[in-house]
Amino acid sequence: MALNFETLKATLVLYGLSAVLATLLIVLGWYASGIAQRFVSRMLAATHRVHALVTVFLSSFARSAVPPWSVIAVLQLCGIQTASLVAVLGATSLAIGLALQGRLSNLAAGVMLLLFRPFGSVMSSRSPARPARCRACRSS
Repeated sequence: MALNFETLKATLVLYGLSAVLATLLIVLGWYASGIAQRFVSRMLAATHRVHALVTVFLSSFARSAVPPWSVIAVLQLCGIQTASLVAVLGATSLAIGLALQGRLSNLAAGVMLLLFRPFGSVMSSRSPARPARCRACRSS
């Protein structure tokens, strides 16, 4: 069986170029996720009103939100139909959100407490000589 080097060369150039472009898109997506994380972190730190835990949470969320879009772009580049994949990801995230509804509402409530600080930043006790203790810490 004889090899047709012209066809092999054209195939390698076509798929090699697609592989290089896919790798470039993944690297750019990873770099863009770092940029998004730094941007969110700097913007929230500049306000001085947002708690450090909220800053870390939202900046890590921003970092983890960007790479799936770059993977979807790479799959689209490779010729895979991504509309059904996006629909499956949306349905999966809806199912996870409904399954974790109570925990997610508690997380959102904690973030809101950290953002607005309705009780102040320092807890005080009745007398300055006694430290504040929680009720669950006392033995009955």
